[in-house]
Amino acid sequence: MAAVFLLKPGSIKRDEKGAIQDARSSSTLIISRGQKIVVDSGQQGEEKAILQALARLEIEPEEVDILINTHNHPDHCGNNHLFS
Repeated sequence: MAAVFLLKPGSIKRDEKGAIQDARSSSTLIISRGQKIVVDSGQQGEEKAILQALARLEIEPEEVDILINTHNHPDHCGNNHLFS
């Protein structure tokens, strides 16, 4: 059975007309069959939040086996450098 942990919640801000002003992806850790998988590494500048969430789970970034980016926007892949 897989375990899923929210490392950093996503957010979206819209103006009064509904146009997106700022969007930030969530970052999620999945542990399944001994593999540690991060889905979306978040926006640059959010490193501290992600590292702190991993530390609370007693996981070092180097222990992550797989990094998945759902797509190539900066808020989804801005911290890929944290995971080797």
